[in-house]
Amino acid sequence: MIYATTGYIGSGKDTVIDILGEFFEAEKLNISDLVRQLAMQHGVSIEREPLTRFTERILAENGSDYFINRAVEQIRKMKAPVILVSGIRTPENVEVMKKAFPKEFILIALSVTQENRFERIRKRASDKDDVSYTEFMQHDAEQERIFGISKAMELADYHIDNNGSRYDLESVLKKISYNI
Repeated sequence: MIYATTGYIGSGKDTVIDILGEFFEAEKLNISDLVRQLAMQHGVSIEREPLTRFTERILAENGSDYFINRAVEQIRKMKAPVILVSGIRTPENVEVMKKAFPKEFILIALSVTQENRFERIRKRASDKDDVSYTEFMQHDAEQERIFGISKAMELADYHIDNNGSRYDLESVLKKISYNI
């Protein structure tokens, strides 16, 4: 099985992957890591703004499926019975994954209020997350413009309201994982 997450920054995509990793013998892949690796190879800063511009340029030059195709290549090399993928961003990402893995691919969309997501990124205290609420909202709008995250979320197999506690999230993920 391939479980993947989609959602906006601070929605809990990596947390879901970590929790599912506790449930299963799994290998993990973060699509954002692929982007950061390529950016570093090109001498581009991995700070949020330059990385977003770099991603936009790479996708414009190589097609909107560039990074997801690289992810598919890596997934095909993985041996674990469960693969966990964080960072599905576009509807095209979803379509490529469903085509490559028609029976194995499960997409989980995470919905969280902007206020809660902003609070979460402030708590994780990453340098890239040191932004004002206005900048955070602008970044959301830019991510939606570039990637169409909301459209990718609409294509999910499961939708989770992740405004609650980690315990709440674990409970929902247990139900999902046992139903598959």
